[in-house]
Formats: sequence, C-alpha cells, structure tokens
Amino acid sequence: MKDELLRKIKEKYGEIPFITQEISRDEEYFVPRTKRVIHLMGGSALDTKTAELVAVAAATALKTPFCLDVHIRNAISAGATVDELFNVIEISALISESSALGMSLREYRKVIDKMEG
Repeated sequence: MKDELLRKIKEKYGEIPFITQEISRDEEYFVPRTKRVIHLMGGSALDTKTAELVAVAAATALKTPFCLDVHIRNAISAGATVDELFNVIEISALISESSALGMSLREYRKVIDKMEG
C-alpha cells in the first residue's frame, strides 16, 4: 500500500514532497494520512483546481514556502490563472493580517484596560 501511495503522490505532484518522504517511514501513520491527501486534493466535493487554490490560501496564511511552491504549480496545472492565484494570495494575506491584528489588539486592549482601570 505504501509504495502504491508514493507512486500516486509522485504522479500527482511530479515529485514526492519532503514531508511525504519523511512520514512514509511510519506506514501506520502514512497510509491513512496520504489517502486523505489524495481524496481531499482531487477526489472530494472540490475539484482539483479549487482544492489547490485552497491549499495556496492556507500555505500563504501559514507562511509555508515549500507548500506554496508545490501548490502554486499544481493549481496552474489544474487550470488556475495567474490572476486567480494572485487574488487568492492577496485575500489569504489580508485574512492572515486581520487575524494577527484581531488577536494582538484584543490582548493589547486587555492590558491597557487593566492598567488604566
């Protein structure tokens, strides 16, 4: 099963990503996780292009350049345009910024209110 899944990943991504290589050492963890990856990135309710754009969005927000590299290339292969990718990155960065501001400003406000209170 492990070798078959590694073959599928290589077919899908053109390579076996570093994380996949490393976790494949633990077949009990690797097999169900990789089946989930294959299902969600092209066999679920989302088509492959949309799933890859979602992955680009998440990789942008989480600041993971290696994931961005793989998923940008896959999104293009699945039919995403340069404009779609750029907008996804812009929106993801905006939400990521809002998340950082929301969390930080709430903590800031708590501290300031206690100090002034």
